[in-house]
Amino acid sequence: MNFFFFQGLDYKEKFVIMDNENRMKLVEGIGGGFLAASGLKKYVVRMEVIEKGEDVSVARTTVEYEIDENSGASASSMNTDTFVAIAEAVKKHLSHGGEEGN
Repeated sequence: MNFFFFQGLDYKEKFVIMDNENRMKLVEGIGGGFLAASGLKKYVVRMEVIEKGEDVSVARTTVEYEIDENSGASASSMNTDTFVAIAEAVKKHLSHGGEEGN
């Protein structure tokens, strides 16, 4: 998949695993300006939904990355803010039964 961000950066990712039965997806960032701008050589995201009860699930996201030593980036500059925002939006959507405006 190709993504284009409002900053003019692109990001290409490859779905490595898409397991609907176990509710797990593994995606690898394979190119684009986002990786270079972030100073990354490699970016892998694993997303899981873990059922805890009839009406309760936990979303677990694991991010692995390899920093390009020549980029000047550091591990302290990486964060999960984007994933937290996505999880909160999904939670809000599901809590309101998908009704718009809630």
